[in-house]
Amino acid sequence: MLVIASDGVWEYLENDEVMKAILPGFLKEDLQISAETLLKKSIDTWTKMNYARDDITFIIVKLGLPEK
Repeated sequence: MLVIASDGVWEYLENDEVMKAILPGFLKEDLQISAETLLKKSIDTWTKMNYARDDITFIIVKLGLPEK
């Protein structure tokens, strides 16, 4: 998979934290769950670390070979 995200995600989250948030939904083939989990994790982290919040924008792209 490929995650393209703004600094609203990357400011306080490391690559492994983003992957841990996304992976359960990805394994269920439900990127909506992945997106909702990453959004919640990003918002929660901003709330803990800063009184303000930056924009939280991202795209999750599923890569791989087409199914037969």
